[in-house]
Amino acid sequence: MSTDAEISGSAGQPKRKPRYQPLVLAVIPFAFGIILDRRFDFHWLSWLGLCLVLLLGWWLSTRSFQAKDKARDKAQETNFLWSSILLTAAFISLGGLWHHARWNWYPDNHIACFAAAEPQLCCVRGRLVSEPRTIIRSEAESALDPLQHPVRTRLRLQLYGIRDKVDWVSVAGQVDVFLHEMNGEFRSGDHLQVQGKLFGLKPPTNPGQFDFENYMRSQGRFATIHTYDSHSVQMLDRPDHWAGAQLLSKIRRRLNEVAWRLIDGDEAGFASAILL
Repeated sequence: MSTDAEISGSAGQPKRKPRYQPLVLAVIPFAFGIILDRRFDFHWLSWLGLCLVLLLGWWLSTRSFQAKDKARDKAQETNFLWSSILLTAAFISLGGLWHHARWNWYPDNHIACFAAAEPQLCCVRGRLVSEPRTIIRSEAESALDPLQHPVRTRLRLQLYGIRDKVDWVSVAGQVDVFLHEMNGEFRSGDHLQVQGKLFGLKPPTNPGQFDFENYMRSQGRFATIHTYDSHSVQMLDRPDHWAGAQLLSKIRRRLNEVAWRLIDGDEAGFASAILL
């Protein structure tokens, strides 16, 4: 017969209870629903209706489970199993609905509504949401298009205005602005006005080519802007940030400068992407 000490463990410490991590059980079916919607692109009403039906079935099964006796008989175990299956399926449908909304839904004034297949001139205003990132073109890219500047600066803007003839109208969404020069005078939080060419997303044209359109859509960005002159990017305002944010921005910018000075080639761009 076991003693209390043996039950509590050889070290005399209480026996550990198994860890309960329900988030893992929720994330896996949620991710599976995202994959299903990416692959088959079901209608959002299908996802919503399925999710509501499954949640109703799960709620009814848990109610009937609680109404029964506490004894762990086979009927209770079967009922518990079905309620778990229904809840898992509900998380799958919820993941599909979330992905469908993020992939296809955006407001009427989104920048995607202004972008077209052919580039067009634009003038936008927005807030810089991350530190500028310097990008160096590879030797292959430079050989294919030698007229382009070998160094570009990427500015990620959260837009709030676009010029429509002489008036400014409200606009939503994020865009990556590619300035075809090296420029490090801006910092996160700056309000900028950019004049350049607005490009919509295009599907890949060659078999096996990287699907840039799907990648950008997965990031919530549906357009890019290219500008070729630093004078086309004007700073409208630089809000005062709290001291911690200013210090962090200064440290990241300083480390980025050191990386570009000490590291050569593509490795410097990789280090810059990690820092910024």
